[in-house]
Amino acid sequence: MHHFATLSLRNSGIYLLAGALTLFGCTIHSTTHNHPGDEKPASSGGEKDKPEKDKPKKDKPKKDKPKADKPVAKPDNDKALEGLTGLALRPAKPDKPKEDKPAVKPDKPKEDKPAAKPDKPKEDKPAAKPDKPEPLPERSKIVLPVRIALAAIDKQINELVPTTDSKDWQQVTKGESSPKADLKYELWREPIDVKLDGSTFHIAVPVRYAATIRAQAKNPLNGDWFWIAKSETWGTRNEPQRITAHFEAKLDIDDEWRVKSDIKLVKIEHGEVPSGNICKNIGIDVCVTKASVAGEVREGIDKRLEEKVRKALGKLDGKLERSFDLKRRAEKVWSQVQQPQSVPGTPDSVWLVVRPSAVGVGRVRQDGSDVRVDLAVEGKLSVVAGDKPKVKVEPLPKITKVDGDAGFYVIADLRIPQEVLGKTLEQRLRGLSFSSKKNEKIEVVQANVVARTNEQNPRRISVKISFGDKPEDALELEGELVYDANSQRLSVKNFDFMAASGGVLANKLAAFDHAAIRRQIEAKASWDLSNEAGSLKKGISAALAASLRGQANVGGSLEKLEVRDFAVKKGAVEAKVIVGGQLEVSVPAPK
Repeated sequence: MHHFATLSLRNSGIYLLAGALTLFGCTIHSTTHNHPGDEKPASSGGEKDKPEKDKPKKDKPKKDKPKADKPVAKPDNDKALEGLTGLALRPAKPDKPKEDKPAVKPDKPKEDKPAAKPDKPKEDKPAAKPDKPEPLPERSKIVLPVRIALAAIDKQINELVPTTDSKDWQQVTKGESSPKADLKYELWREPIDVKLDGSTFHIAVPVRYAATIRAQAKNPLNGDWFWIAKSETWGTRNEPQRITAHFEAKLDIDDEWRVKSDIKLVKIEHGEVPSGNICKNIGIDVCVTKASVAGEVREGIDKRLEEKVRKALGKLDGKLERSFDLKRRAEKVWSQVQQPQSVPGTPDSVWLVVRPSAVGVGRVRQDGSDVRVDLAVEGKLSVVAGDKPKVKVEPLPKITKVDGDAGFYVIADLRIPQEVLGKTLEQRLRGLSFSSKKNEKIEVVQANVVARTNEQNPRRISVKISFGDKPEDALELEGELVYDANSQRLSVKNFDFMAASGGVLANKLAAFDHAAIRRQIEAKASWDLSNEAGSLKKGISAALAASLRGQANVGGSLEKLEVRDFAVKKGAVEAKVIVGGQLEVSVPAPK
């Protein structure tokens, strides 16, 4: 044992010397260094050392390896430790698997993290954004659709345009050029066709007429005029000529609430020209084709027809203005909505107050079988408690543009008493039982909500759970009141047992799982705020209907609810909310 230790120390000295020489740029070839397992040959005679010295000479290209492979000094230290401790620290080959670290390779999939790919939707979460309700606007747009039946306007136009017309002899050719023709006619129309496209009425006036022509020609020899025909027919009652006059009337509402129509003649369509000639024998046949004077005949009739129809349609503006009656309606609505209306179904004296800020009208358009113009009032609606507010009625402003969709949005204060919250909670918790490790059971017999004002944390709320009739059977927990906009629910999270319940927990509930009790109570402690606000929604809808009574019929109820803020106050939970949505508004047809 002493011999082995001496040999190891000597070898250690050799390696230390080799390391020192290597630092100074020297290269030492040692059999002991290259073959650590061959210790005995290294300590024997010098004859075996000679061939070993030759081998490094042949391996000259490997001279630089010791320089690059400086960690070779580590096994030298191991040999020194081996000699000092007697432990077999020499074998370096078993350490190679540690260097390769095959156990690390299976960890590469962890670096790739293939399981992270399914998690990408969690990072993206594109579906979560549409689920969030859009914030409700604070301003309302009350739209009153004023309608007139298209059939009624059709009837008005048919009443305006005369059904017959006639004209005595008039010259239809120009000047004194030959031939010269005069025309007299009578016409009658058929029912007018009225269609609405956007804000433009398309009016087709079908006309039938019977005419008589007389014509003269100038004698080319002496310049005298002579009659070619004195009574030539141009359509008859049985076989009339046909004309259809097409007009457009584009309607608009000006800044003074007047209905204006821009009437244009689009075209006049004629039937076929009568065939044949107009002839006179004066020794020779002198003839004029009917086609040669057709343009003058038609022009004479067209001009008079256009004037008559345009004049009649010009009266349409006044009739539509009186039918829509927009200005009077706007004044009535504007004044009436400013009167506070009582909100029924609320425990306190609550009033709906409308503060209109702008008024506008929409474009004329077809709505089913009606012609519709929207009268819009924009403003802020709110609910206030207390005595009936005193308001100063503002006069009707000038027409302006009112953007956005129709909708009623009322800012209101919602107050839910702790008794109401407690009743709902008790319905959810009563009968809920818990078991201990000793198979003991307790059951909830009563639940109450205790609302206290907490300035530092205004959303802290307490619930008191009773497991029996005695005061010591009551357990009080306190948690954070939170609101979920998607489900419109209030709930309590992170319940803690209050200090006052310590005695109960230490004695009666000692064998029960306190965390399980908290979890189950927390799962039940929630309230549907949409239901709790139901009476407020109905009351506001009724008040809106009352504010428009006589001017519009209002049906339905507001269903949307947005909670802007809430806090726990003494005896109640109070919330600042917006109640909104669409109501069915219809305006009675004019009598």
